Parts: sequence; structure tokens; C-alpha cells
Amino acid sequence: MSKKYLIPLIIFFVFCSYSTNSYANGFIIGEQDAEAMGGASAFAARADNPSAIFYNPAGITQLDGTNATLGTTLVTVKTTYHKPGTGIKSSNKDRVDTPGYFYITKKINDKISAGFGFYQPYGLASDWQSDWPGRHIVTYAMLRTFYFNPVIAWQVNKNLSVAAGAIGVYSDVTLNSRLVYKNLAEANGSPIVPKGALDGVEGHSKLKGDGGGAGVNLGLLYKVNDDWKIGVSYRSPVRVRYFGEADFKHSDSTIHPLVAIINATTANSEVQTKITMPPQLLAGVSYSGFKDLTLEFDLDWRGWSQFDTLRIRFAEKADNRISLGSHWKDTITYRAGMEYKLNDSVALRAGYAYDPTAIRNNRLDPLVPDSDKHAVTLGVGYKMGNWKFDIADMALFFNTASTHTAKAGFNNMFDFKAKYKSFANLASMSVSYKF
Repeated sequence: MSKKYLIPLIIFFVFCSYSTNSYANGFIIGEQDAEAMGGASAFAARADNPSAIFYNPAGITQLDGTNATLGTTLVTVKTTYHKPGTGIKSSNKDRVDTPGYFYITKKINDKISAGFGFYQPYGLASDWQSDWPGRHIVTYAMLRTFYFNPVIAWQVNKNLSVAAGAIGVYSDVTLNSRLVYKNLAEANGSPIVPKGALDGVEGHSKLKGDGGGAGVNLGLLYKVNDDWKIGVSYRSPVRVRYFGEADFKHSDSTIHPLVAIINATTANSEVQTKITMPPQLLAGVSYSGFKDLTLEFDLDWRGWSQFDTLRIRFAEKADNRISLGSHWKDTITYRAGMEYKLNDSVALRAGYAYDPTAIRNNRLDPLVPDSDKHAVTLGVGYKMGNWKFDIADMALFFNTASTHTAKAGFNNMFDFKAKYKSFANLASMSVSYKF
């Protein structure tokens, strides 16, 4: 048995599975405001509330006085696993994730506005039954990111505004899987294990770590005339370096000699790795020439090709490392949204988005069973004096995802051919106040 690769093999499966059940492209959460989400988050050109800090910071020059928005999104994802040619099926556990956001802006003078945003654009969790067929890959995975984003905007003239901001990021991760001794022994080319000798013999692995990074965001807003606006914003890639610990809980070493060998090669260890949160470029155009109706169309580019190689290093030995060439591709999400002002207090919203997967067809594996998605959104806003309340709901329909190879994992050691079907629902709510 190869001790050199055994520890990296196990941690690789756990670490890379953080996005197994994420609802969006890769592992991104693009909905960071209830008002914007009601129109499928097509908001780069309108950008006329405090969440412009996320969508297009140049838009905060449109806001007078001091404005604040606080909100959260309730995310539920259901993924069903099916092994072709068998009756084997499994589903993830029911859970609700609640990424939050907060924005505040202030108009300093006729030309300068400033703001601060807190949001969580990457994350969510996978939570599977402890006995599901892919438990050697993941049983539980949680990735969270927290973005802290001060911005400053300059209204160059009555038509043009520009903005820039600094981004500080904190992220943490918790990743669990089962050590299925029979699979590990067979995958590493061990001598034939007597039938049934390692059946049901399992341990547990857990990785916890955290880290930080930094980036920038930029924005431009151009008012063509009273009806047309064009918005462009950019968010830089952020490389987060994680430091943490790998913790193993083993089965009894006396069960079989191979159990003792595996236990000896999976000692607790410090680990580190890096993840690059991809760059984003948003471009949108809005039209408000109809009575009480505003339309917007956005293109949302994500540079997922920068998320290309994941290396996990272990403190125990310099050569204990693995590399993953994910070969993801850049994507463009298409967003279309509308808002109709029913009266001075009530606004109705709807939208549609098409979100293609970042994973190439020949690279799809059980670690990230993502697929192309269609999103339908509805929302409503209510204004009462200086207060504003917004709610929105998004139904996200995934195409069926299939593994295109029969092998998966480090050096394609494990057989894990499967099909996945997912559905996600997002319900967002926010409250805003103008001081």
C-alpha cells in the first residue's frame, strides 16, 4: 500500500466536495439583495439602492442622504443521487442555509458618496446521510466566505459616475467524510482482501480550516438619457489561503492488518491549501421609458478558469501533497428582470436567468455534480415613509447531471458513476431605511 498518497487521497475527497450541493454556478451565491433578486439580480444598470455596493458601486451616487439595507436569503437545495443500472438512490439531508448581507451608504457632497457592504458571495453546504454510497467522498461540507467592502464613488458629471472599493475576505471550511477501509485498501493495490474481512469497517475524517484574502471592486454607471442607463462593474479574484487541521477517527486496528496500516498512515496533521474566488464582470442596460415599468438585461461573466488547480499540503512531510486540475471554464449568466410600480408604495418584480455550469462535460465527477440551470424569480417591495421592505423568491431548476467517466478521485482510483438531479429555492427578505 502506498503510504505516500493515502493521506492526500482521503483529504482530497473531503476538501474538494465543498461544492457538491451548492446551488449556483460553481459555488457562488449571486443573490445579495431581495429587491435585486426579484428581477433575477439584473441590477448593474439600475443600481439604485444600497446593494449597489455589490452589483455596481457607482450607483450609490444616485442615493441622497444616508441609506441602509439589512437582509438575508433562505436557501434550500435538494439533490438526489442515482446509480445507473441499479435501484440505488440517495438524497441529501434537508437543511436551510441563511447567507446575510448589510449595506450602508452616505452622500458626502454633490460629487462624492461612500459606502460599506458586508455580504457572502461564495458558500453553502453539503449534508448527506452517513451511509450514502458516496460517503467516502463527503458526508458533510461547509464553506463560508465573508466579504467586507468599503467603497467610494465619484459623480464625474450628470451622466457619468465611477467607483472603487477595497475587499477584505475571511473564509472558513469544515469538511467531513467516512474512511471506508475496504475501498481504500482495494484502491491502493493491496493484496486481495478476504471477502467480507473489511465490510462495514469505517472511520471518520474531518478537516477544519480558515484563512483570508483581499481584492478590489470597480464600477461605472452612465445615464444615456432619462430612459436608458448602462452599468458595468468588476470584482477582482481573491486568493484565500487556508490553514487548518485534519483529524482522523479510526476503526480498531486489531480487526485486520490492513486496518492497522491505514490507521498508521492517517495520523492527525496540519494542512494548508489555497482557493481562488473567481473574478466577476457585470454589464447591464436598463430602460424606464414605459409608464411605471423598468426593464433590465445583464450579462454576468465569471472567470472560473482561474479556479484551475487545487493543491493540498500536509505539515508532516513535504512530499505529502496532491494537485487537482479542475479545468473549469469561464461562464456567462444571462439575466432579465422587470419592475412595475403599482403605486407610490408597492412595486412588483419578476425575472429569469440562465446560468450555465462552469464544469466541462468530460470533467464532471461526483465531487461537483453541477449542471446548467434556469431561474425564475418573483418579488414585491413596499415603501412606507423612510422604510422599505422587500421580499423575493427564486426557483432554480437544474438539468440532470451525469458523471461522464466511471472513475473518480485521486488517480481515478474509485468507481463512482452516477446521475444527479437538483432543485433549489431561495427566499430573500430585506429591510431598508433612509436617515
